[in-house]
Amino acid sequence: MGHLSVNHIIRQSLGEPEVIDITATEREMSQLTALCWNVHDGRLPQAGLSDYQKERALRRLPSILNYVAYVLFFPSLLAGPSFDYVDYRRWIETSMFEVPAGTDPSRRPRTRRQRKIPRSGRPAAVKAFSGIVWIFIFLKISGWYPLELVTGDRYPTFSLARRLWLLHVVGLTTRLKYYGVWTLTEGACILSGLGYNGLDPQTGRVRWNRLQNVNPVGVETAQNTRAYLGSWNSNTNHWLRNYVYLRVTPKGKKPGFGATLATFVTSALWHGFYPGYYLTFVSASFLQTSAKNFRRYVRPFFLTPSGRPTAYKPLYDVLSYLATQLCFSFAVAPFVLLTLHDSFRVWYYVYFYAPIGVGVSMAFFASPAKRYLVKALEKGHKKSIVVGEEKRAAPSVKSLAPMAEDKPGTRMLRYSPAPWSNSARSRFLSLWRRAYATPARDARPYDVVVIGGGHAGSEACAAAARAGARTALVTPSVDNIGVCSCNPSFGGIGKGTMIREVDALDGLCGRIIDKAGLQFRVLNKRKGPAVWGPRAQIDRTLYKRYMQQELLAYPGLSVVTGKVADIVVQPTAPDEENEGRRGRIAGVRLETGEVLPTKHVVITTGTFLGGEIHIGLEVYPSGRIGEAATFGLSTSLRNAGFQLGRLKTGTPPRLDRRTIDFTELEQQPGDDPPMPFSYLNAQVAVQDQLMCWSTYTNEAAHAVIRANLDQSIHIRETVKGPRYCPSLESKVIRFKDKTQHLIWLEPEGFDTDVIYPNGISMTVPAEAQEQMLRLVKGLEHVKMLQAGYGVEYDYVDPRNLRATLETKPIQGLYLAGQINGTTGYEEAAGQGIIAGINAGLSSQSKPPFTVSRSDGYLGIMLDDLITKGVSEPYRMFTSRSEYRMSSRADNADLRLTAQGRAAGVVGDGRWSHFTDEAAQLSELTEYLLGQRYSGQEWAAKGLPINTDAARRTSLDLLRITGMTMSRLEGVFPDILRFPRRIRDRVAIEGVYAPYIVQQESAIRSFQKDEHLRLPPDLNYDTVKGLSWEERALLQVVKPESIGQARRVEGITPAGALRLLHFVRRERTNGARMAALEAMTARAAAMQGM
Repeated sequence: MGHLSVNHIIRQSLGEPEVIDITATEREMSQLTALCWNVHDGRLPQAGLSDYQKERALRRLPSILNYVAYVLFFPSLLAGPSFDYVDYRRWIETSMFEVPAGTDPSRRPRTRRQRKIPRSGRPAAVKAFSGIVWIFIFLKISGWYPLELVTGDRYPTFSLARRLWLLHVVGLTTRLKYYGVWTLTEGACILSGLGYNGLDPQTGRVRWNRLQNVNPVGVETAQNTRAYLGSWNSNTNHWLRNYVYLRVTPKGKKPGFGATLATFVTSALWHGFYPGYYLTFVSASFLQTSAKNFRRYVRPFFLTPSGRPTAYKPLYDVLSYLATQLCFSFAVAPFVLLTLHDSFRVWYYVYFYAPIGVGVSMAFFASPAKRYLVKALEKGHKKSIVVGEEKRAAPSVKSLAPMAEDKPGTRMLRYSPAPWSNSARSRFLSLWRRAYATPARDARPYDVVVIGGGHAGSEACAAAARAGARTALVTPSVDNIGVCSCNPSFGGIGKGTMIREVDALDGLCGRIIDKAGLQFRVLNKRKGPAVWGPRAQIDRTLYKRYMQQELLAYPGLSVVTGKVADIVVQPTAPDEENEGRRGRIAGVRLETGEVLPTKHVVITTGTFLGGEIHIGLEVYPSGRIGEAATFGLSTSLRNAGFQLGRLKTGTPPRLDRRTIDFTELEQQPGDDPPMPFSYLNAQVAVQDQLMCWSTYTNEAAHAVIRANLDQSIHIRETVKGPRYCPSLESKVIRFKDKTQHLIWLEPEGFDTDVIYPNGISMTVPAEAQEQMLRLVKGLEHVKMLQAGYGVEYDYVDPRNLRATLETKPIQGLYLAGQINGTTGYEEAAGQGIIAGINAGLSSQSKPPFTVSRSDGYLGIMLDDLITKGVSEPYRMFTSRSEYRMSSRADNADLRLTAQGRAAGVVGDGRWSHFTDEAAQLSELTEYLLGQRYSGQEWAAKGLPINTDAARRTSLDLLRITGMTMSRLEGVFPDILRFPRRIRDRVAIEGVYAPYIVQQESAIRSFQKDEHLRLPPDLNYDTVKGLSWEERALLQVVKPESIGQARRVEGITPAGALRLLHFVRRERTNGARMAALEAMTARAAAMQGM
């Protein structure tokens, strides 16, 4: 830095800029600074580092040779201050040119002979030509608009409009020179391979934009400071952000004006000691702050509540463009003129319009005037809309335009359409409250923060918001919300019932499935309704789009883009009543260092928690193909005392539909008509369903798998995978006698040629996968678009959870989804809605919401998890339920909607629909019960019934083989007054009525045990008669009731009975002691009198 400063001073004193070149010194200074920070980061605990820091941290000093090569490495000097030591190593070792495993060989970038760098001659030539064109334009325009036009004596004689034009065009002329130079150096970086940025996931072509430092079109058309600065010196800005802006900000604080100013001053110091540099960069920092206020408080005035532009938005765009360009023309003038005299002289003749305007705006936004305006807007706002009102209509697709940029730490909030006042003040306030800005340091904490936007996270954040909590969903990218990581389908045996139970609690996924489904089918239809499994193939793109639209417009919900580094836990005081807890949640810390304060956190990280992907023998950290894993949370949970384990799952390869011979395959059509998942829908959105197909593996395909078993790390038995959805390798090993295995070919969407081959997830090398596929009937010429892969990830022992999915050690921390050891979208959604409801209720100090085994499959799953734990990924089946006669897919609303309404998480719209449907069910049931006749009377009506004296109702007749509701309709036409769905539901209830009566006695006995609560801090060593194994198990699980204790694996009936006697004796002793204390207190009071 000293060397650079001396060079600047000599260069400035000589007055001849061409004598000393400082560019290389600038670059070396930035590289050395970055290297020092990288070494520093390598000595810090990894849990406190961001992903950017972890990737670049150096845990060992480089050798002298590598150090010198890095510092003096000429191509990297052209790259600007963005080429760290790890980038140099990746380039020199050619590892930066490696493509992801499983990439289609036809899409791999072409190279010359043994050269590792992809062919870069053509893009480099294009950049070289573009740079020469920019320099040619600069040479021409600089002759027309020399600098003397603004520094000469003629400048004050021009009109104000011409002075402003000259000020702008002189700055443009200077920028043209930079455009030419930077474009040429970018071409040089491309030619050397430094500009390589991987493959475009959409087109498969090589991207050469890694070191693009300037976007001329973006600069000249920018409508705001963010776009202007983002298009200018983007690599330099990236370096400044990570090595200055975030570094000068105290840990846990949000970067503010001070960090902005320090960043701009550092940039000025690089350029030298001319006063003009500092005038420009300090002015730019004030411009950026002022523009941020306008973007927060003025821009929403020109948008509708749903984010669409109003009729006046084009006017705002024009004014914003003019203001941005004029202000930056003013700010960059000193950068060109350099001296104070010339800079202030030019500024004087344009009346200092920029600093005056910035000063006035900053004074206004810092004055009481803003608070007065906000209060006035709040008053008008309350008259036009009530936030969180349940009666809002669902937003249309067109009304959900994106409103904020996907940037870490940025809040993205939306309003759903509602009865809206024409008042401009109402529009202003609604979007002012939900603007783009990061929360202020003194902002009101969130009631609930949900981490992860998958199926569990989507349901959790919506449920918490419905419960009345001010909720934030934290996700690395808005585009990650609602992604289906594996199969493009929902439901199945047991699983479909869970989706309907989620819908009965006013969840989201059932309604979204009905909108995005491409084929619907009820599995097990040939058996009784108790084991029916509704299932739907979905268009994964539509599902993601509709889910994002739903959440971005959800009342009371904010979406925060960023990655969570760890949770903030406040230790529990030793003298505090803590029920065995070690601490309570105080917030979450993002990788940017920002802390979101909250007392309730729901973690739904899926397979991203310590995730790693396996393809053959290749292993790399990731939770889903192309997306980084999360490691900080694993460390936080382990440090908090949770027991973590490892599980694995997998996904099959993706196939090109155009290369499959469907004439050889068996068609698998959907149901006609399709049955919706949501109780709110009478039919699904798409009636013209797509076809699925089936085929089979064979011995030749199995032989390929067996030959490559030693080439797959994923099949090791130390980590358990899903037993009921095994990989093809596991099938070949476990079922040696089977000569074929079923493959379902399922389309992934309406507008895509991608086929999902359900049933053959595998992790052998990509070449072996393609070889195996081409041995299958119908797939002889198939093209594999993406190789199958396995995912191994961390999970938390679910026995650490309560029935509310709150963790026992940490108050306010909830876990949902695959982090609890489950597998499948349905299990994740079910846990998500329960965790979200309870987090939201707890934040409002309301009683918890629990679902028992007798209430449905959600209760069965939760009870299994918290009492038995998992040794393999947990999957739901109907056989897990002892109450499946009463817990069916058709009656989930009757079982759960009223409970949800009592808890305050079922909206008015669904409640109204439910009460109407329940009334119709009751009316039809009563009508059928009223039709009571003897056997002879039924026979006289044309129904083949035994002519005995027993009197039967028409509901009883439904249990006779061959009797259907349709036959009763011919006898009692009044039945036709009811919709088909009501008739079908009553028919099912009639069939199962006597069996349900039998189950009700078992349910009452079950609930009696459930109501016998166990103290959370019970010392099981004091319970006499328990074996040491039983004591150890109970100490780990800490059951909440006698019923849960009975179901813990390893607890004998005798042990459960001794525990019951102990609890009853303790209660009796406690009651006696309380009575004795009361008598003593009364005696003492009488003596005092």
